[in-house]
Amino acid sequence: MKHVIEFHFAKPTYFDDAAICNVKVYLEIQIPELNSATLGILGDAYLLANAPDLTVRQPLGQLRSKKGPYEWPVNSLSECDRVGKKIIAILVSAGIPFCDQYSTIDSIIAGVESADARLPGGKPF
Repeated sequence: MKHVIEFHFAKPTYFDDAAICNVKVYLEIQIPELNSATLGILGDAYLLANAPDLTVRQPLGQLRSKKGPYEWPVNSLSECDRVGKKIIAILVSAGIPFCDQYSTIDSIIAGVESADARLPGGKPF
């Protein structure tokens, strides 16, 4: 199993957005044996969003008990430290516990079956 924290830095897409960049953070859980079994059943990586190595990939903001932002705007270089500290606090309070809770195939199955809102759900899950 592998845990990955993925950071995306994007220029704002709206002309009236004052941010110099928006930071998006995703947390991934990769369980190769589960992914291989799923790909074997489906037979087509396209049905796995063409990302057969990902088991779970969720925005950091979705992992909190109170849903938070999915991106954090940085309006000036002086805000980088403040935004970074917010992201780190959420990783510590929500991201790491999420990874600890969902560290096995059985725990992910139990989470989906119990409709944990932090996990992908609904059809086709």
